[in-house]
Amino acid sequence: MSGGCSEPDYHREFQCSCAVNLTAWQAITSHLTIVLPVGLSGGNGREPSPLPCGDDCRRCVAEGVTVEQGALRGARFAQAKFRPTTLPGTLVTRPVLHDRLNAGAGHRLTVVVGRAGAGKSVLLSSWAAARPPGTTSWLSCDRADASPVRFWAGFIKAPQVVAPWFGADAADLLAMDDAMSADVTASIANDAARLPAGSALIVDDFHTAAAAVGRDMGCR
Repeated sequence: MSGGCSEPDYHREFQCSCAVNLTAWQAITSHLTIVLPVGLSGGNGREPSPLPCGDDCRRCVAEGVTVEQGALRGARFAQAKFRPTTLPGTLVTRPVLHDRLNAGAGHRLTVVVGRAGAGKSVLLSSWAAARPPGTTSWLSCDRADASPVRFWAGFIKAPQVVAPWFGADAADLLAMDDAMSADVTASIANDAARLPAGSALIVDDFHTAAAAVGRDMGCR
């Protein structure tokens, strides 16, 4: 991160305004903090880009997501998908922001907000490198993750980098049902409870998969 880049403005616990399926999402995030870098939008460029909820969620799913049957069975992921962003040799350390991220690790969901190019991914990569070994997982999303089944397959696989046993049962259930279900989320939550205290999963470029997750969170 070069010295000329502005740093992300803040991070905070995010509370979705739609009605969510608490038995699913909250069960998982009771033991695993989700960290999302979010860009800025709006006329003044100072408002966080909204995550799809309610009607927006349904519209994104209807218009932007094509669910392919058998998506998980044929899913293949590049290992780079589960590796943090490479840190530059000219990295500028951000100890204050690291402290704020450490404080947010006790929340269910932490959102890092900043303009495009501000260095959100590099900040989170440097934070992950500074954390205790085995407590931080990484998932880089792309347009293919607009398929809900593929996103959740990657979500299950990401913690396996630090905990190879994670998600074996959930992956089998997801493959059998070819859809997210209460059984899959319960299995993920059970495994998340076995992770070390303070574990976090950083989901980079989450906006490419937000519609898929919004539906599975039970947006109304």
